[in-house]
This record gives sequence, structure tokens and C-alpha cells, in this order.
Amino acid sequence: MRLGLLCLVAGVVASLFRVPELSALGWAAVAAGLTAAIAGTVQGLVTSGIGKGQKLILGDAAPIAVHTVFTHQELTLRRRGGTGGQVHCGHVRMSAEGLVPHAVVLRRLRVVVDGRRPALDLAPGPQQAPLPCRTFLADLDADEPRLVPQGSPDFPYVVTQTEPEVFQVMAYTGSQCVDWHLELEVVSQGETHTVVVDDDGKPFRVSHQPPPQLA
Repeated sequence: MRLGLLCLVAGVVASLFRVPELSALGWAAVAAGLTAAIAGTVQGLVTSGIGKGQKLILGDAAPIAVHTVFTHQELTLRRRGGTGGQVHCGHVRMSAEGLVPHAVVLRRLRVVVDGRRPALDLAPGPQQAPLPCRTFLADLDADEPRLVPQGSPDFPYVVTQTEPEVFQVMAYTGSQCVDWHLELEVVSQGETHTVVVDDDGKPFRVSHQPPPQLA
């Protein structure tokens, strides 16, 4: 539509060249009008191009980047009732940062169990010291494991390109081998995205190997 308007203005200007009586002031007004029309058309095309470019670059991709480091650890867990015992823990250190120029809401993080089986003999990874980040525990032996915050507020959180968040999820089992992953639900400009957090395309795996039976 803007291109058609520009052609129409050009045609009018061409016809005006055949009018010798037009004064210098009249020519100045015509030039100003033509300049405004061209500027409006170009601005509209540039704006349209930027919009299409953003859609092409972002598409349906999540507006955040998530990076994870996973280790398998052996821990001694004490519950509130005073009972405790040795468990094996999948330790996920996860950072989330925005990829878009506006704030993104991290609405929820949940544990998804992909499978359970008798325990396997997995070698524990190196122990890690407490880290300055948001810490959550998850009992993988529960029917529906949920994340329990440890000294930090629960979700939601907000991230931007300059203000990321770092989380560590310690998901443990006391008796079996569990395959699992995390799903991070984020909201960006009214649109909801689900980001799957796993071990480079595979589920995280945590296994508890019971001690050998004495003869």
C-alpha cells in the first residue's frame, strides 16, 4: 500500500512539471510533501523488515539459554524426624539467562521421572562444596517428586540478558535407579515456553547401590 502511494505521488509530481505557472513556493510545498511520503514509506518498510527479521531469528525458540553441569554423588541425608541414611544424589547445577531484550519470567521448575528400575552400580562423581545459588532438593522415590527450596524463595524468578539466575537441584534416591529430567516453564511477553533440562539430550540418571549382604 505504501509503495502504491509513493507511485501515485511520483505521478502527480510528473504531471506538475507540465504546469509552468507553478510558483517557487508551490514547488517547495510539493517537494516537502514528496519527501514526507518517501520517508514514511521507507520507515514502514524498515519497520516491517525488522519485525520479520526478529520472527525469523527467534521463531518459536525459547527466549532463554540454559546451561547445566551434572554429577552423581553419595550423600548422608537427615530428615526432619531425625531418621537418616545414605542416598545417591544427582546434582544439577543450572544457569538461566535471557536471550531477548526484555525480562523473562521463570514461572516453574519441575522434576519429571522418565523411568525406575532396580539399582545399578554407578560410581559417584566428585563432591561439590556449597555454591552461591538457588538450591532445591527432590526426593525421586516419591510418586510425584517436587522441588523443595533450601533457604531460597520458591519460583517464580526473573532473568534478563544482564541478570541471570543460577540453580542447583539435588535429586536423590535411597533404593533404586531413576532416570529423570527437569522442565523449566518460562513466560516471555505473554507467551509460555517449556525448556527441557537434561544431560545433553539424555535423562539424568541417579542410582543407589545397596551394600553387599554378609554371608
